[in-house]
Amino acid sequence: MSDPHSAKPADAAPTRRSFRPGTAASLFTLFGLCLLIGLGLWQVQRLEWKESLIADLQARGEIEALTSLPAGSLDRDALSYRRVILTGRYVEGVEFFLPGRSYQGMTGEELAAPFVTEQGRGIIVSRGWLPRHRKDPATRAGDGSSGTIQIEGILRPGGWSGSESFKPANDPEQNRWVYYDLEQMAEAAELEDPVTALYVSLTGREGPQDRVPVPLPPAVTLSNNHLEYALTWFALAFGLLAIYLVFGFARGRERSGADKED
Repeated sequence: MSDPHSAKPADAAPTRRSFRPGTAASLFTLFGLCLLIGLGLWQVQRLEWKESLIADLQARGEIEALTSLPAGSLDRDALSYRRVILTGRYVEGVEFFLPGRSYQGMTGEELAAPFVTEQGRGIIVSRGWLPRHRKDPATRAGDGSSGTIQIEGILRPGGWSGSESFKPANDPEQNRWVYYDLEQMAEAAELEDPVTALYVSLTGREGPQDRVPVPLPPAVTLSNNHLEYALTWFALAFGLLAIYLVFGFARGRERSGADKED
């Protein structure tokens, strides 16, 4: 005799997984995936471009140093991060201070000064970091910066590199400079034949090793976060696809249950 409990009801059909996300959700997801994947691929292209640019700038540091500045306006793009060894003298009594600079965990200021080469070209020089209590030149007497000297450094582009919407204002009257406004600095120093596209960032001290200012490391500091950005966009695309699939199958089960009740 057959067990009545072992028999399945005739209407107990196997449950089927149905995927019914709907037209609106499908169109939204398609648009979102195209946008997110496109942004991710764009960041991959930016990554390749930025890595090539950084490699080029680092290679310039290995080229033989310039011993004089070319006449006329300098090509900012071609000469950025080139090494220079210049002979000349600082303009006496003129210094510029850029606050908020740190060195080995200590807060201080960056000291810049106008420099005139033997050929008569004027250029702004970042002499390096110094503590706030050493801003007075009298506290830095004998730092090796007087008279005709030789300086060594790299050329760096001046100006504000961030968004124009967030560009801060320098305060020449208070001698507080947030960024290198080379034209304004050259005018304040009354330089003749000035270089206003680039400035020199020193790589060697102008005196004994225990004296300030301390040259700041002039390494290539271009930000390169494009890989992280690309992975973020691709992760968002994957997350959107996962949500779409979960939503579609969940909606399909609800519709299947409603059909069975009918």
